[in-house]
Amino acid sequence: MLYCLYLDKPMRDHVLLQAIARVNRPYEDGEGQVKPYGFILDFVGLFDQLEKALAFDSDVVQSVIQDIELLKQLFASWMQNEAQPHLTYARALKDDQGYERALEYYFDDKQRRQDFLTFFRRLQNLYEVIAPDAFLQPYLADYQALAELYTIVRRDLDLAPVDHELTAKTKALLRSRTSSSAPTAPEAVRELSLERLQALKNSRLSSLAKIINLRKLLSLTVETKARQEPHLVSIGERAEEVAREYEARHVATQQALDEYEKLAEEYLHASEERQRLGLGSNAFAIYQELRRQVVTASPQQALALDEAFKRYPDYEWNPTQESHLRAELYRLLYPICGVTLAVSLASKLLRLERVKEA
Repeated sequence: MLYCLYLDKPMRDHVLLQAIARVNRPYEDGEGQVKPYGFILDFVGLFDQLEKALAFDSDVVQSVIQDIELLKQLFASWMQNEAQPHLTYARALKDDQGYERALEYYFDDKQRRQDFLTFFRRLQNLYEVIAPDAFLQPYLADYQALAELYTIVRRDLDLAPVDHELTAKTKALLRSRTSSSAPTAPEAVRELSLERLQALKNSRLSSLAKIINLRKLLSLTVETKARQEPHLVSIGERAEEVAREYEARHVATQQALDEYEKLAEEYLHASEERQRLGLGSNAFAIYQELRRQVVTASPQQALALDEAFKRYPDYEWNPTQESHLRAELYRLLYPICGVTLAVSLASKLLRLERVKEA
């Protein structure tokens, strides 16, 4: 990747334009980090009379290069104007109540959240070009606060990994000016257990903060353990469905919190129940799916369905095996739940992750 070009001899026309284009070539690394601009340090003064050096229309010239002073002016304007509504929340993040207010403000309006995320990415691109110019000194504290707010919104509301979205200079600023990562609620649960779930229920956190913590924990649990415990996939899907319904205001806050607590309890009790029933991971995932549709479903019925899967081990890529397996699932499910439900339930079972068992 070519990021910086030192211009130390005269150039004109296509030669100069090619040099500019080379340093301005787009680049994205393996972590998704995008080069925002190319940087040219002009030792010979060509850029003072760029339109004369380039025999092209002025519109073409302006489309390929901008003076860094113009970028500084734009950065200052954005910090003094567009950033102000967000700084109200960013500056208060070190206070626990401020953290919750920020969560509520950006959760309450999804478009507001997207507007802020887009704004910060554009601001960060300017910062990456300008830093470490002394011009930035008056803005560093507020820019850092905005970066921490961006981290919180992406991490806690969008459940997205943030590290690759921050540029190298923004990461360096955060490391140099703070001893910890972006703030989080002090009573937030970090490991899901019955004791900690109860502590979260009894905490002083707002209902929204509890929802966010439980959603994060369930998402992380599914991400890290679903390959060994396939029944978790369904828990994760239902957790995301609750999130969609809540963001669309189809369910109230307390109802959403109740649903998340039920899903957390289901996960916490699942391992104990699986051991009690004597089911393997795959059979237990089938049993859980059956019980959600038919409360009278038995472990034996789940075992029979699991045996059908074992008879067609290549069903995921072999259409013939998939067809035979689906027909057998229908046959086994008809007596349990009837014709109509058997079709949809068979499709759900076919989508379940299966793990290798001894």
